[in-house]
Formats: sequence, C-alpha cells, structure tokens
Amino acid sequence: MFSVFAIIIVGIIYFSNMEEDSVSTIVAEINGQELLKTDLDWWYRTAVPEQHRIIISKEDFLVQSLIPQELLLQKAEEKKVIVSESEIEKLIGIFIINNGMTLEEFEENLKEKKVTIEDVQRSFKANAIVMKFVEEEGLIQGEDEQFFVDNNKFESYMETLIEESDIKIYWENINKLVLGNFKKTDEESCGLTLRLYTASFCNNCEESRNVFKEVIENFNVNGVDAAIWDIDTGDNLLTAKKETLLPEEEFKMFKKYGQDNLVPLTILGCKYRRLGNFNDSIEKELKLIINDLVRNVI
Repeated sequence: MFSVFAIIIVGIIYFSNMEEDSVSTIVAEINGQELLKTDLDWWYRTAVPEQHRIIISKEDFLVQSLIPQELLLQKAEEKKVIVSESEIEKLIGIFIINNGMTLEEFEENLKEKKVTIEDVQRSFKANAIVMKFVEEEGLIQGEDEQFFVDNNKFESYMETLIEESDIKIYWENINKLVLGNFKKTDEESCGLTLRLYTASFCNNCEESRNVFKEVIENFNVNGVDAAIWDIDTGDNLLTAKKETLLPEEEFKMFKKYGQDNLVPLTILGCKYRRLGNFNDSIEKELKLIINDLVRNVI
C-alpha cells in the first residue's frame, strides 16, 4: 500500500524545475490542516522525475506519499521532533558527496534547474524530520547514514495512523487546469495534436519555436502529433525533411483558430489556442496543458 512512500524518503532529493503554481486550491484536509494544490505540485515536481510521471499519477502520489508524509510530520510536531540547521546542511553535504559532485557543480546544477537553496533546505528538512521521528518510534533503524525500514511495523503503524485521522480529498481540484495565457476553443478534443504556426519572416517567432520544440521533445509519450509549420514556406520545422507546401488540413486549422493570419499561433488538442510569443509563464502553462491532454488520452 505504501510502496510509493519510498519516493518521499529517497526520491525527495530529486530536483526538477520548481516553479510555483499560482492557484491556491485546496486538494486535501488532513486533521483540519489544508493541503494546497501549490504544495502538491511542488512536492510532485520535487520527488517524481519527469520520465516517471506517466506511471505515478498525481493522485497516487498524494494518497500514497504526500498524505502519509504530512501525517508523520504532524505526529513529529506533536512529539516536538526538530532538526537543526547543521543537521540539514550535513545531509545536503552527504548528498553532494554521494552523487560525486563538488559544491560548485551542485550549485550550478541548481541554477540550471532554477532551484533555490531554500527549495533544497525545505525538502531535506521535511525528510530529516520524518526520518528522525520514525527512527524514534522504532519503525526504522539507521547506522552510518544507512537506513532500513521495518516494513511490517511501518505499514501497520501507517494503517492505524490513517484510520485514526480525519482526511478529506478534493479529487476535482488535483489536476484543475486554470488558464492564464491560453484560451479555450469550445471545440472537441483532437487528442495530442499540437501545433505551432510561424512564418520564416517572423523575427519574433524564433523564441516560440525553440520553447515549443524543447517542450515537445521532453514529452516521451506515444501518439503525439506535433508540428511547427512555417505557413509561408510550408516547412514543418520538427522534421528533417524539407517540406515546401503547407498541407490543406493545416491551412484549414490555421484559418479556423487564427486571427487575421497573425503568427505565432499555438493550437493544443484543438481545445486551447494562443496568439503571440512565448515567455516563462507561457512555457509553464504550455506544459500544464499538454500534461492535461496526455492524462485525458492515455
């Protein structure tokens, strides 16, 4: 039942791009304590590598990892379990050494992934408190920084803890998609059909092309039909082949969802559209929408 909980204990040290979702929607209440969508999204990005998110859904992660972690943190607070800043720094240092990095390489890695040292400290602090608490409860034993869970005791303890707790989950809010830069088209979904229409003479389209291509390349999902069409040359920039004529169905889609032949125009699953260039917030929303489309197709 709690196999995914190991992601929190071990995988908590995986760091991805930890941009915050601006939506403060409640996804769960745990003994009266609200758990926001921002918290769920943060921990999900922290603990689950992107390539594993097709296998581990956000719902499973919430139930099997985050809620158990929050319950243990609550019990640790009752028992006044604390960790010092020096303990956290020690754990971070051990992590750096075990991964064969220098401090400079570690800091550069964080910079590349847009992760702050505060993000790192937050995750390691929660991990350290949980580890210290379960060790004091006799559920885990440690020696020379190596920890071993007594699975039978741990599962029995967690089952009792969950049964005695007041937990409410608001399933409809977990993957709630809030649009800021894209607009709904009111059309039926056409699946994972992802389009960016640009033009060779559009100097402002280059950044949008680069962002769209990078995002698409990071989605290793079967059935994705993605293209970047230069409408004037008819070339799909996502293929090595040099096309010279915009297909009729692409022209129809561009005219249907576009406005006055303006570019860049992004169409996602026929359900979402955006006219204009990309920036960081638009890139984030692009990823959220594609994730939502993937969930509804698979």
